[in-house]
Amino acid sequence: MSAALMAACSPDYITPDQAKLPQAADFDVQVEVNQETNYVTFNMNNSGVVPVWIVGATDPIDNANGSKVTGKNYAYTGNGLSLRFRDEGKHTVEVKAYNAHGISVGSQIVEFSLNNTYRDPFDPAPYIKALSDGSTKTWEWNHTVAGHFGCGPLGGNGTEWWSAGAEEKKDWSLYDDKITFGADGSYIYDPGDGQVYVNANSGVKSELATGEDYLVPWGKTATTYSVESNWNDAGVEEIYITLPKGTPMSYIADQTELDDPRYLVLESKPADMKKCLKLVANLKTSANPDGIAWHYEFVKEGSAGGDVTDPLYGKTSKTWVLDSEANGHLGCGENQSNPAGWWAAGPNEKAGFGLYDDEITFYADGKYVFNPGADGKIYINKDVTAIGLGTAQSEDYDIDWTVQESTYTLDGDVLTFPEGVVIGYVANNESVTNPTYVITENTEDKLVLVANFSGISWQYIYKPKPALVFDVDGPGNLWKSAGVSMTYWYSAADWSGGLNPETESLEGNGLKVVIPEGIGGSEWQGQTVFHTDIPMSASKTYDFCVTVEADQDIPAMTFKLAWEGNDNDHAAFYVNDFAVEAGESATFRIEALAPDVDYDKAVLFIDLGRCSAGTTVSLTKICLQEHK
Repeated sequence: MSAALMAACSPDYITPDQAKLPQAADFDVQVEVNQETNYVTFNMNNSGVVPVWIVGATDPIDNANGSKVTGKNYAYTGNGLSLRFRDEGKHTVEVKAYNAHGISVGSQIVEFSLNNTYRDPFDPAPYIKALSDGSTKTWEWNHTVAGHFGCGPLGGNGTEWWSAGAEEKKDWSLYDDKITFGADGSYIYDPGDGQVYVNANSGVKSELATGEDYLVPWGKTATTYSVESNWNDAGVEEIYITLPKGTPMSYIADQTELDDPRYLVLESKPADMKKCLKLVANLKTSANPDGIAWHYEFVKEGSAGGDVTDPLYGKTSKTWVLDSEANGHLGCGENQSNPAGWWAAGPNEKAGFGLYDDEITFYADGKYVFNPGADGKIYINKDVTAIGLGTAQSEDYDIDWTVQESTYTLDGDVLTFPEGVVIGYVANNESVTNPTYVITENTEDKLVLVANFSGISWQYIYKPKPALVFDVDGPGNLWKSAGVSMTYWYSAADWSGGLNPETESLEGNGLKVVIPEGIGGSEWQGQTVFHTDIPMSASKTYDFCVTVEADQDIPAMTFKLAWEGNDNDHAAFYVNDFAVEAGESATFRIEALAPDVDYDKAVLFIDLGRCSAGTTVSLTKICLQEHK
């Protein structure tokens, strides 16, 4: 796609209004500095604008020793931008913003300081892992999202001049392209239908050129790739993916791109890279001698147009438990390369030590929850004094622990929690005061964490928490064998009561109900109450389920499990928006519910007041069990 052709397009534009331009004086800018990693994160809290962050030679930017920087300017856009700076000392960012009416009037100059110069030798391993998921990973165009493809001035993000809309290039043999990166440095470009999309002025196989963008026959290409680091003139680290000469990434903008396939990674933190790979090819071509930047955006194969499934936290959250069957699921060794070389727990070796019911849950938004399980205990090393008994003991031991809700940060493969947050077994005091772990393996089915301390490393192997199984017909179902009696309170709209439903007892303490004529239509006007002799302990958690079927739609029904005689103050759960479609079986389920006090007897309220008169409702497969 040439710049000349793009200029011929006539999209609809709003009429610019200078009075509506962003005003620099109104900018609410936040700059957060991580003094350990030299990453600086830039955010603008104003709505309706896109921030522009300019670093480099723009006066009055100074470098670490106070002299003027004599390099290029570098402009970046977007909120949450993280850049790593090299030099200690005072730094300055010039902040602008734009909206539909144009660029801001004026700019702000924001200063920040770094305490240390970053000189860590470049290690491509975290970036290779992000590209390959530790083995092989295939990427596709993020074609359902606007801005997945575009071009702009040299040094920009490649979307300023033109940006593709969602699916805009679906007829150009582009979206069937796949690129695959291997952990061993292998790279595969697969054009799908055997054609690659090229720019009108690219000069690639010019005998096929038509004066417009065109397609060129291209076979599947298997070769290698490398990841490189570069510090630009502004002292900002840049990450590049490079391919051998003549190898396409997909779309070919110009022959110069094939001659030197080198792509800047816009989201350079590995944790961001593995979610969405945003690349820019900065080229100087005969059609654009001053330079042009092309923007390519890829996501994991199968995730375009849908929620990305991350191996750590799934789509929104994911719960992990120790893989007690795996050899070395808990172990220690001399270093990260051999974290279970000294001792490796055999299958189920630590059963009964408050360990195997521990759950760790990661959320996409950075939330973290540790659940010590039904026993409410964690297992700690005998030498731990930061928690527990406070003095060294002769043997490892259990201590009482409650559910922890906290946060986590992921920087490459390094997983960090706030002080005092645990993941299960507590190996030493530093596990409490500085809980930091390295993810050495993470797939859909496996998570391996290693904690590195002076002279020793500890290994934890997790698996996804198995799907909960309700023991409806087994001995674990407390409901099935319980003593259950029923009472009913059904009423018209005036709350006078006195309506009597038709009922029939079903197997397993289930029930069939026919809603009486005159039912009021509001919550609590169709109370169906199961009085049981089931005790529930505040020191345990429970799972509950019931299957509902009805011959008419139920717009909403209510479930409440509580302490008999004290249900207003002590309810284990209350849900009032469960809907059922006519003729469809629907299962209401609650996992790991926790009574706030001990119940001598539990009572279950199922309210059908919002059902239509004459509706037949069946309540079957009721199960109340201790959570495992």
